[in-house]
Amino acid sequence: EIGSGLVGSEMCIRDSVSVHAWYYPYVRVQHTLGLMAGTGNDAFSPNGTVPLTQGLTVAVRVYEKYWGIPDTSAELGSPWYTYYINRAREYGILPQTLEGVSVFRAATRAELAEILSRSLPEVELEPIHQVDALPDYTSQDLYWNGVITLYRAGVLMGDDEAGTFRPDSNIRRSELSAILTRMVRPEYRKIFTLTPLPQEVIETIVYGKSGAGRELK
Repeated sequence: EIGSGLVGSEMCIRDSVSVHAWYYPYVRVQHTLGLMAGTGNDAFSPNGTVPLTQGLTVAVRVYEKYWGIPDTSAELGSPWYTYYINRAREYGILPQTLEGVSVFRAATRAELAEILSRSLPEVELEPIHQVDALPDYTSQDLYWNGVITLYRAGVLMGDDEAGTFRPDSNIRRSELSAILTRMVRPEYRKIFTLTPLPQEVIETIVYGKSGAGRELK
C-alpha cells in the first residue's frame, strides 16, 4: 500500500485552516506525510496558487518516498528548489514541454495533473472509472494522458457532474492537498458518475471557463 511508506512529522496547523473547511482532512494528511510545507509561520495559505517549483517539489517527494529514495535537498543549500527541479528531470517527472519555462509562475491544472501523474507507477493509479471524455479537454490536448489517468483513478473528478476540468486555470493549495491525498491514500479516492452535457453547454464551458478561450476540438 503506497501510503504505508509515506511517513513524516506532524506539523502545526494554525488558524489558516479551519476544522470546518472541506479541505481540512486533506491538509492534515499532507502535514503528517510531510509532502506539503506551509508558507511561513505555520500558515498553510489554502487559497494560494501553486508555482511550478512547488508542484515539482511535491511530485518528487511522492516519487522518492514511494521508492525509498532519501531526500538530500538540505545538502545542496540555496536555492531550495534546485534539488527538486534536477530530480524531477532525472525521474522523468518534468515534461519536456515545460523545459525552459519560468518555474516561478503558477502551474495550470493541466500541467500539474501531468506532473503528478508521473510521480507514481501505473500500477498505483489503476482505473476505477471508465472516463473517455471531458467537457473541456480532449485526447488532442497536450496533457490528456496524465489528466485522464487521474480521472480514471478517482484522483480528479472535476468541478461539476460533467467533470469540467478548467485545464488552463490555476490550482489552489487546498485543491493540491486533496489531489495528493487521493494519490497516496487510495481510500480517499472518489467514486463518481459523470453526466455528459449538451453540446451547446460544452462549447460555453470550453470558451468561458478554461481561461484562454479554447476552441472545442
